[in-house]
Amino acid sequence: MGNTKADHIDELVDAVRRYAKRSSAGEIAALAAAPAIVTSALAAVSNALESVHKHSEAATPESIGGPRPELVDAVSAKARLDALTRKVHVEGLIGSEEVARRIGVKTRQSVHQRLKKGQLIGFDGAKRGAMFPEGQFDERGRTLPGIVEVRELMPDGYTAWMWLTTPLAVLGDAIPIDRLREGAVEEVVLAARGEAQGDFT
Repeated sequence: MGNTKADHIDELVDAVRRYAKRSSAGEIAALAAAPAIVTSALAAVSNALESVHKHSEAATPESIGGPRPELVDAVSAKARLDALTRKVHVEGLIGSEEVARRIGVKTRQSVHQRLKKGQLIGFDGAKRGAMFPEGQFDERGRTLPGIVEVRELMPDGYTAWMWLTTPLAVLGDAIPIDRLREGAVEEVVLAARGEAQGDFT
């Protein structure tokens, strides 16, 4: 392969296309709806690779007893990469009409007003308009306690939902949304505040 910047960009684009072809329609829609998250993930991967590269350069034959590059198999490498980047996958998305029906308002505009005020978690779909994770509602159509507080602490709805549905070490590897359903609102909001302040990595 070529070694110019343009060649490397083409290779990266090809890699993304290969990933897209084996991903579900929902995964592709989620990626398309959140380009900032994709950019952040690529930046995290780039930083990790740069760190590995510097580590490898430091491990010269003269550095006996010094740092040495660690070779890992593909499964271990994927697990480490997953730990550095959040998986972009959203299930159970519903549109504003369905949200309106569930929460008992008459129009989609009312739903979008609540979204604007941070009272709901939602994000723009590439072609379908705003989409809302149905897991944020209880069986009566109410937003789970703690959802609004977590949303306020995150930069956007997509980031908030990814955080809420990712196992968290500070919660004993529990999933925050599950803890909200169990009533541990204060615990989850405290963890979200720590995340927002950069306390947890």
